[in-house]
Amino acid sequence: MKHALFALVIAALVLLPSAVAVPQVPAFPGEMNALARKWQAEALALGANDTAREWYPQAEGFLKNATTALGQGRVRTAMYDIETFTEIVLTGQLMDQAASLGSDAEKRSFVIERTAAWNQQARADWQDYRAKLKATEGDIHALNAMELALYSADQALSAAMQTTGHDQLARDFPKTSGFQRDYVLALVRTDHTSILDLQWATDILDAVAQREGLPPRLDSKNWSIMANVALADPGYGDRIPNQLQALEEFGKDVRAHNESTMALVISLAEQRASRATSIEVIFGDARSRGLDVVHDAARGMNLQLNNTTLETATKYGLLGVFTADAIDRAVFTDEFVDRGQAQLSFIIAAWSGLDHQAYATQTLIAASTVVPPPTPEAKKPTPMGVELAVVALAGLALSIRRR
Repeated sequence: MKHALFALVIAALVLLPSAVAVPQVPAFPGEMNALARKWQAEALALGANDTAREWYPQAEGFLKNATTALGQGRVRTAMYDIETFTEIVLTGQLMDQAASLGSDAEKRSFVIERTAAWNQQARADWQDYRAKLKATEGDIHALNAMELALYSADQALSAAMQTTGHDQLARDFPKTSGFQRDYVLALVRTDHTSILDLQWATDILDAVAQREGLPPRLDSKNWSIMANVALADPGYGDRIPNQLQALEEFGKDVRAHNESTMALVISLAEQRASRATSIEVIFGDARSRGLDVVHDAARGMNLQLNNTTLETATKYGLLGVFTADAIDRAVFTDEFVDRGQAQLSFIIAAWSGLDHQAYATQTLIAASTVVPPPTPEAKKPTPMGVELAVVALAGLALSIRRR
């Protein structure tokens, strides 16, 4: 519905060429490399007083992995490793602090109380982030600045959605026996990592100003069309697809407050969620019949990875941050497959991420003022203007209302 409507607008605004190429090493823009090194330094400071703890060597290994990843330009992999380092440190600190309490029930209550406070902070940070992003609307005129803003908003949305897992964990933890580290780690990951990721999203949003005023410019007319479509009621009524219900809880509030950039990000996220569900249906059915589908799914993901390149993004003047991120996620997942540690859910997330970068890239290309030089073998596309896109939108919207 909504995501189909949004995709139609993009298709009407730009015709993308197909590309078949060997996957590139992730090439993140300089801002992202600099920020990741800052985040690593902040994480190191977090555990500065814990180096003698028995759990610290495990955490330290992830920080070393982050250093290696940054040396290879793999910012997303470094972000994963920094997150994991932070989670292990905070889990260790919480368990050490709880050790002096009398019963396991008291220890569990202590952790739930501490992480609940983090959850509240994360939710407040989400509202602050939304206000900050909303304040940029109408003030971003550079294509690359908008690309970073969109990427930042996507990170923030993912962090905000993660906060919703706290209540179930808080209900389940008291029912367990003992004082299980896995539950403490899960609560830290749900609540504090959301705070961390929202801080990172804010840092990326702050970096947008560095690109403002630089070419290429944003096509404001096309951007306005896509923003208005993203703000429109998607027409689900009371029949929101299961895979979109969590996103739509955020989407309703965002659209009600006329936050066009975040609404657009949610439209893109809904396309990703629908794609993930399609993959899950195919491979989940085979798994339910007792088949080992991990390697089959990995082969499918890698087929798409081998056709993912920065070329499409860069020739339209983009930084390619969504593409670099998706490539890095897929390579990271392949490393889990090679070690025999991958789950189907890991592969589905990375595979749908490759589609998501294509959706985001197409959106930004539709708002690009860069016209790449024609190649000898390329056919000249039939022009499809904004007016025709609006007519197509009206027709699709009418068909949705009639359903």
